[in-house]
Amino acid sequence: HPFLLGAQLGYGYLDGTESDFRYFNRVITAGEVALLYNKGVPGYEPFGLLGGEVLALEMSRYASGVILDESGNGNNGTLTGGASVVGDAIVFDGVDGGITATVPAVIGDGSVSLWVKFDAIPSGTHVIFGAALGGSYVLINQYGSSLFWYWQTGSPGVSTPSAVSVGPLYHLVMVRSGSTMIGYIDGVQVGTAAATNNWGNGNISI
Repeated sequence: HPFLLGAQLGYGYLDGTESDFRYFNRVITAGEVALLYNKGVPGYEPFGLLGGEVLALEMSRYASGVILDESGNGNNGTLTGGASVVGDAIVFDGVDGGITATVPAVIGDGSVSLWVKFDAIPSGTHVIFGAALGGSYVLINQYGSSLFWYWQTGSPGVSTPSAVSVGPLYHLVMVRSGSTMIGYIDGVQVGTAAATNNWGNGNISI
């Protein structure tokens, strides 16, 4: 199914940058979350896989409008609208910028990891990534300056204990482990919630 970054149908577009996006078909452990975070700013070290990635976009692997999928699955990303590559990151313009790719649905356990920096934090809901078809989706939603993790619509969400800000680079991770969803910011667990529904097929926005 199509996979998108920086946008979601019916929501606002991300105004900021993203890099080193990874979508796993398994649980990544707290130790692996720390490993991804401790790599530091993406691009300063060679890109390496942890295993289980079904999509891995290192944004500097870019040519002719396509970001190569480093997972080996051929799920390359294509820039849309006002999205552009700057160094090892994708810059989203907050208007219509996004990335599209195609990936299989992850049923049951799964994880998402990415780096993001906000250039603006407007009011309302602005999606960093998500999926939707027939009401099934995964979102990190931005309500004002707080982040929310949803593994599927209708399930409880995990929210940040404090607001995010314009300027800093954040490492965000969402993990679905059995019936539990876990959210991390900068290698630190920020909360858990029930996750009884699967991430179904649908458009995914990053």
